[in-house]
Amino acid sequence: MSEKILIIDDAMQTAKTLQFTLDQYGYQVSVCYSGKEGLELVSREKPDIILLDVMMPDLSGFEVCKAIKQDDSTKDIPIIMLSALKEMEDKVRGLDYGADDFLTKPCRDTELVARIRAHLRAKQMHEELKKSNEELKKLGMLKDNLTQFIVHDLRNPLTSMRGWLDCLKKDKTVLVKGRQKEFIDRVIKSCDLEIDLINDLSDVTLLEESKLQLKKKPNDIRELVDYCVKQMEIDSQTHNIELKADLASDLPSVNADERLIRRVLLNLIGNSLKFTPKGGTITVAAEYSGKESRHVFTVSDTGMGIPPEYLEKIFDKFVQVEMSKETSQYNFGRGLGLTFCKLAVESHGGVIHAESELGAGTKISFTLPKT
Repeated sequence: MSEKILIIDDAMQTAKTLQFTLDQYGYQVSVCYSGKEGLELVSREKPDIILLDVMMPDLSGFEVCKAIKQDDSTKDIPIIMLSALKEMEDKVRGLDYGADDFLTKPCRDTELVARIRAHLRAKQMHEELKKSNEELKKLGMLKDNLTQFIVHDLRNPLTSMRGWLDCLKKDKTVLVKGRQKEFIDRVIKSCDLEIDLINDLSDVTLLEESKLQLKKKPNDIRELVDYCVKQMEIDSQTHNIELKADLASDLPSVNADERLIRRVLLNLIGNSLKFTPKGGTITVAAEYSGKESRHVFTVSDTGMGIPPEYLEKIFDKFVQVEMSKETSQYNFGRGLGLTFCKLAVESHGGVIHAESELGAGTKISFTLPKT
């Protein structure tokens, strides 16, 4: 289908000549001879581009242009103003009123057609971009609805099931023994993993959309790190892994959301526990760079390390490198832990990065500004 061009010009002979010329190039051309009639035709037919004369008796081209550009239904239609006026201030005035181009009469046919083609291409690209944005908006709404379903409609029954299993395990009137207790523990652990994943999904979504309100306050770094190390002590002892803190002296407080930074550290320590074999060491370090006014936190381990091709992907959403300590085989899981860490750190104005060497271990560091 050929593009529709509307010519608005009170000079009948000029308009007819333009129409004849553009007909030769295969365009559908309509003509009207007054500004008022032109506005009615634009509203009714929605042409693809408008050639608009400046000097007309009823409404000037400037007034017509302004009216078209102020109407949401027509504002994206390109307008090329045509005039015998050669003063620069007239061209500037036309562009200020919203015209997309300005040509001085008489103009060469080849130049006019070239300008028309250029503006039609730009209009098509704009329409495609607008359509893509609308589709993205719909997908975003779908994602939000799906996330809301997962967070609210799945977390509640999982939490309830986990609570009932815990009660069953502790109930003195119910005899739970041997493998039954082992099965209950496995189901409880599975519930905890799913609940953690749902919580991470909720927070990642809020962080991505900058909707998570940060509750910043001064935090003592030693207390922050010690809390996280103590929280993970039992897990590290169970795996026969040494977990220790290595903190610089005289660390100034950090202004941060305590809950989020705790979760970042706990996530990183938990991640190291997965990759570190028995007898290994995990170190949580913190120091302050006065020159850059920032704190540097590091969680390092003496695990198997991560291959370079996996290392660059570990902060991606729904990508989690998992490794079998027995077989040293790597595969991708479905975690959001490191994605959460990245977004939480960046929401504080910090950066996070990972280094790893096969057979030597992994080190993940992140920075937080002092204030």
